[in-house]
Amino acid sequence: MTAGGLGGAPYSLEIAHVGKVNLEEYLAMIALALIAGALGILVMRSSSLFERVFRQRWMPVWIRPVIGGVCVGGMAIITPQVLAAGHGAMLLNFHREMLPSVIALIILLKLFACLISLASGFRGGLFFASLFVGSLLGKLFAALLAEAGPLLAVDPVVATLTGMATLGVAIVGGPLTMSFLVLEMTRSVDVTAVVLAGCIVTSVFVRFMFGHSFSTWRLHLRGETIRSANDVGWLRNLTVARMMRTDVGTSAATATIAACRREFVLGSRQAIMLVNNADEYSGLVLLPELFSGDLDSIADEIQVVELARYADVTLLPDMNVKTAMQIFDEAEAEILAVLESAESRKVIGFLTEAFARRRYVEEIDQAARGVLGT
Repeated sequence: MTAGGLGGAPYSLEIAHVGKVNLEEYLAMIALALIAGALGILVMRSSSLFERVFRQRWMPVWIRPVIGGVCVGGMAIITPQVLAAGHGAMLLNFHREMLPSVIALIILLKLFACLISLASGFRGGLFFASLFVGSLLGKLFAALLAEAGPLLAVDPVVATLTGMATLGVAIVGGPLTMSFLVLEMTRSVDVTAVVLAGCIVTSVFVRFMFGHSFSTWRLHLRGETIRSANDVGWLRNLTVARMMRTDVGTSAATATIAACRREFVLGSRQAIMLVNNADEYSGLVLLPELFSGDLDSIADEIQVVELARYADVTLLPDMNVKTAMQIFDEAEAEILAVLESAESRKVIGFLTEAFARRRYVEEIDQAARGVLGT
């Protein structure tokens, strides 16, 4: 409304009235959503491959944009639609009849141009480019179905809008954003409903098969571990160092079971940490196991290290809570030792799975309350 009051948006994507969508078209659009999800995953996977190609040791940093510019310029000789984000090209292609081979060629060249640009150092994103390529994907899908037979034909406008939105969801994310964009363009609840269904299918498919949107994937390539907006900020700050307890009960690994029983009272703590002569971590012993009645007759003869668990499974202070919980799950452990660093095996604390999980849930709840303003 604001943009309209100020004279309209610079790129108008309004289209003519679209009719109702029948059940057959719904099913076809769901199939298109899966294709868009697969293409989005392929694009995201390919981004790291293209970057590795441009990061060869023999290739100086300053020459990478030159090579990228030559490649993109060469493709632009074939079709200038590979240039820029694709606003003008989308307006040009939306209602124009095009051969399937031409559409496929533009899709291929545009994706290569985007990936080469990112890998060679040009800044920018894939937001509108994904919408542009998605619209072409939908147009190609409708054209192929029309060639396959009249019974399989779908409304090319609906297919174009669905392809645009679903590929945008696959690469950028935001299924509701893409659905509202289509609603703004068409003013049609029927079309928006089928697009929303396709967006949900794409989102679930990409999350199940790949796990991330393109922006999150780029952060993962840089060493981040976030999976969604809820993970930003607090996940990095909620580390093992903040959650661990430092009142560690330690015992020599060579001590006998009887000696450990005399030193630690049953119920005084959950576990004790074993250290060797160099004060290095050798494992932990759960107190209920230490006081097991089956060991009474041999308690003076057996060293406590025979009961040690998780000697090779430990936590580090700078690990975040999600990494810690993953280690707990893989080891099926209730408590783990926290070592000083990856190089040092000195025990500085311990952390229980129950406390880590509770703190994680508390932080999620707090983040949700912050978003909702409650």
